[in-house]
Amino acid sequence: MLVVAEASLILNPFLAALCGGVGAALGELTGFWVGRCGRSIVPGKVMTWIGAKMAGHRYLTVLLFAVLPLPVFDVVGMLCGAMKMNVVRFFGICLAGKLIKMLCCVWLAHELLPLLS
Repeated sequence: MLVVAEASLILNPFLAALCGGVGAALGELTGFWVGRCGRSIVPGKVMTWIGAKMAGHRYLTVLLFAVLPLPVFDVVGMLCGAMKMNVVRFFGICLAGKLIKMLCCVWLAHELLPLLS
């Protein structure tokens, strides 16, 4: 996020946020595929419990955790892969959340820079 914020001060801010969002969303696909390939390791009771908790809010949960600047999203990506979520939908929702996060980061960089000088 800091690289995107700094790049937005030199380059086009929207382009910097877009590149950062796409890169972050692509990076989350590794956790998704780890969950998809390691599905057999997770016990069936755990998968049914997680599936019940995320039943109607699966994509909203992915979007919310993608926007938050927390490292917990790797676990969410693995769980989505283990639940066999559609990879294209996962990537799209993840991209939307990461793009929102990067745009907020760029906005903060441009608002706080005048205060520091």
